[in-house]
Amino acid sequence: MLNNLIKHKDLSTLYVEHGVVRRKDNTVEILNKDDRVNVPLEQISQIQLGPGTSITYSAVDLLAKHKVSVQWCKQEHKMFCYATENRKSTNLLKQCKLFSDESSRIVVASKMFEKRFGFEPGTSIESLRGLEGIRVKNAYKELADKYNVLWNGRNYVPGHFEKSDLPNQMLTLVNQYMYGVCNSVIVQMGLSPAIGFIHTGYMLSFVYDISDLYKIDIAFDMAFQAASFLTADNKSLLTKLFNERMSEEKMNVRIVKDIKDLLGL
Repeated sequence: MLNNLIKHKDLSTLYVEHGVVRRKDNTVEILNKDDRVNVPLEQISQIQLGPGTSITYSAVDLLAKHKVSVQWCKQEHKMFCYATENRKSTNLLKQCKLFSDESSRIVVASKMFEKRFGFEPGTSIESLRGLEGIRVKNAYKELADKYNVLWNGRNYVPGHFEKSDLPNQMLTLVNQYMYGVCNSVIVQMGLSPAIGFIHTGYMLSFVYDISDLYKIDIAFDMAFQAASFLTADNKSLLTKLFNERMSEEKMNVRIVKDIKDLLGL
């Protein structure tokens, strides 16, 4: 499966399970029972390490230099980890300034909702959150009907992935993949994943803010599509589908553009 993944022009996400990730010369090599491949570092933004996977120090060092985030995960992600080279904090300081000023924070939050709804709703943040909740609920039902998937509502218990039904498991996995891509781009831009404008108080608040821009049209759609023919233990194929969609949508470029627009960078 790894060889099939490597063939994508815009890989974005690489998931490795029961393998070894190590440095070989100026690239990273992945070994498992089926494959032995070199990773095109210029084509990936994140690498996810599943159960039974080990990684060497020198591999982490090289990934950091190429601005590739490393994540450790099980059925659901447990940790986001990244390392970056020393650089200017200009974008981070701008993010902090926008957050610390109440009127500026509301302006950024309003822009985020405008991107989701396609127009400026023109109401309070609290009311917009309510509208978003309705939009998400309706999207679940519409997508379940579109892909002929049995849907009994969002049911996710943190730490108990196996207790959810298949559509909910797919939603959890795809959402986490999207969080990973957004987290990677945010870090690469020299911004903080923790300083959000709609979501606050979490270490990934800004990641949630940005991923919400694409959840319904991309993540939710992909999750219900996958639930119509995949099984929960086939994460490699789900990752392949995710990479294909990320490439089609040019998501890395799109996320950068949206963040620059939102924060005036």
